[in-house]
Amino acid sequence: MTLARSCPREADVLDIVAIEQWPDRADAELRSHADDCPVCSDLVVAASAMVELRDEHAQRALPDASVVWYRAEVRAREDAARQASRPMLAAHGLAVAAVTALSVAWWADGAAWARAWWRGLVGLWPGLPAEVSLQTVADTLSPAWWLIGAAVAAWLVLLPVAFYLARLADTDAGEKSLLPRARE
Repeated sequence: MTLARSCPREADVLDIVAIEQWPDRADAELRSHADDCPVCSDLVVAASAMVELRDEHAQRALPDASVVWYRAEVRAREDAARQASRPMLAAHGLAVAAVTALSVAWWADGAAWARAWWRGLVGLWPGLPAEVSLQTVADTLSPAWWLIGAAVAAWLVLLPVAFYLARLADTDAGEKSLLPRARE
C-alpha cells in the first residue's frame, strides 16, 4: 500500500480553509474530494486547527491603546526618577569620603587643636578638668552619652551605605518592573 504524499487539489483546499470559508463556501465537488482523499482530509483538520489558533492569538495580541499609553507613562516616570537620583548617590558617596578624610585628619592632627579648644572652654566653665584625654572624657560622660554618640556616628556612616544599597535594589527592580513589557 502506497501512501499519497501530495494531492493536486491540496492548494485549493488550503486556500479555502485559510480564508475561513470551509465547508460553507466550498463547492460540492471539492468537499467530496476532501472526504475521499486522505491528504486533503488531514489538511482540512490541520489547517482548521491552525486558523483557530491564529484567530485566538489575533484577538489577544494587541492590548487596549490606553493600557499601552499608561504603561509607557509609568516607565517614563520610573526612568526619570532613576536618573534624578543619580546625583544624590554621588553626593552620598562624596559625603562618606569627606567624613572619612576629616576623621582621619582630625585624629592625626586634631589632638593639639582639641587641647587648645578645651583650654578655652576651661576658662569659661571652671568645673571642667584642666587636661583633656580620652580617659577624662570617659570618666566625665555617662554611658548613655557614649551610646548616643555611638548611635549618631553609626547613623552618619551607615545612612549613605543604606542609600547606596536602596539605589542598587531600585536599579535591579527597575529592570524587573511590575509592569510587563509590551511585546515589540
